[in-house]
Amino acid sequence: MTEKTMRKRDNQGFTLVEIMVVIAMIAILVAVATPQLNQAFDNFQFSNGMRMMLNSMNRAKGEAMNSGLFTTVLFTTDANGRARYTAFVDDGAGGGTTRNGVRDGAERLIITETMPRGVALNTDGAATNFEKNAGGNYFTQFNTVGFPVGSDPEDGAKLIDYSGRITYNATIGGQPVTQFIQLGIGGRMNITKS
Repeated sequence: MTEKTMRKRDNQGFTLVEIMVVIAMIAILVAVATPQLNQAFDNFQFSNGMRMMLNSMNRAKGEAMNSGLFTTVLFTTDANGRARYTAFVDDGAGGGTTRNGVRDGAERLIITETMPRGVALNTDGAATNFEKNAGGNYFTQFNTVGFPVGSDPEDGAKLIDYSGRITYNATIGGQPVTQFIQLGIGGRMNITKS
């Protein structure tokens, strides 16, 4: 072959049929992979949200132990219906009420987080002995040695079981998924699956 013939063959490129076959193969791969990728992302968000909540509860527990003040983790729903939790020092600072399970006055915020879309928190039912505050929201508190306690100031001297579990629900790939944060009487917390 001469140099001119080789140059002509190199410049021919792809045919329209070859391009259409490649596009069709890519479309098939995207159609097959998209549901699995969405499910993997939803699983990641679900697990990550659960770990973040566990870390926040441990942070509230650590703050109670370090500061020598009771801390509260309050479970609520925001204006859009999404579950959220707030951890704060429940010491009545700035005219608030001590250990009432409500962040009032100038009580110091530790953290507040909103759960990923599609995730529901359920603290209700026989699985928990968490208390309700005046607004009807569930909360748990940690005393100065990191044990979960009730809101009665007398509880600080006793080991009263205000442990329980927080149910964390979502639907991923059309299947219900449930995990729990188990809060033990000694303040130990771990994630368990149903």
